[in-house]
Amino acid sequence: VNSTFVPNNKVDCCSVGGKKSTYGAHDIEDLVSFGVDPYLQKNVAFYRENSSQPFGLELKVNEGRRRGCYVKGAKKGFPADNGTLKEDDKILRVNGSNVAHMNSQEVAEMIRDSSNNPLLLDISRGGSGTLSSSDGRYSPHAACPYYISQALAKDAEIVFAPYNYVLDPGIRDALGIELMNSVVILDEAHNVEDTLREAGSGKFGEFELCELVVMLNNYALTEKSTGNMIELEPSGVPGDASGDVEYLCDLSHSLLIFIEKLIEDLRKSRTVFENNPGAKGAQKALRDYERFHSPDDTEYEIIYDGPTGNGVGGKAVGCLGFFQRLGLSKSDFEKLLIR
Repeated sequence: VNSTFVPNNKVDCCSVGGKKSTYGAHDIEDLVSFGVDPYLQKNVAFYRENSSQPFGLELKVNEGRRRGCYVKGAKKGFPADNGTLKEDDKILRVNGSNVAHMNSQEVAEMIRDSSNNPLLLDISRGGSGTLSSSDGRYSPHAACPYYISQALAKDAEIVFAPYNYVLDPGIRDALGIELMNSVVILDEAHNVEDTLREAGSGKFGEFELCELVVMLNNYALTEKSTGNMIELEPSGVPGDASGDVEYLCDLSHSLLIFIEKLIEDLRKSRTVFENNPGAKGAQKALRDYERFHSPDDTEYEIIYDGPTGNGVGGKAVGCLGFFQRLGLSKSDFEKLLIR
């Protein structure tokens, strides 16, 4: 259960125990709930058992020049008596309608005539008592969930995170996650394989591959000079000498040949899919689209080569068949790894 309000400069925090943060709250949910206005609570809901039951909300009578509708209290045992409202809370919206400048009698009639269940109120407690700040600036109490979660994680004993935060080296480095002297527990570990595959994979459309061909072709036409040399990192392939250098044109040419063969193979596979009248062809996909009104951006896997799947005879064969289909020998593949 979280505190429903930040009533003033102090945080009415529901958490118990633990060290308070410099923001005056115990946990990330209290901090994020500040939003852009720490004094405003939106969509406070009150449910009633039937349409004839009163909400039991008591409002103050306007005195002097004070405008707006303020809460006096809630009748015990009625829907409004759920511990959310406090005396002098100002009602700003009723079921989405702005009532910030209406008096108590007008708001009471609107609530009484409401057929909504639940009744939704936007409430202000302290602050300017308006729907937004006059200068449009963010509240000084606002907290960004991304940076706050990183700050809190440094002192946390237990941190929950998606698989890819820990398994993907790129995300792990970007977030500054250090696993030294930590215990990592993977729940539902059968999903780890898919996460690792996604971390090491990329998704490229045909137009992107064609643009890559144009770029590599331009690099392949550059002249061999010391200004166009690239130092290669060791790949671990036998025969790969550490610290080797490669001309940009030679490197681009090797990659260009691979990408061109890849595009040609994918186009052939697409043609086979489009001309296949069976259950795994485009005609079946079009019939399903007309019958079930499936989204017109649905993607279909027309060919798969990888370390998992049915493979050959029920055994995974890896990517060897894929590279053989492209006409790449083992030496060609090792050259790609080195480059």
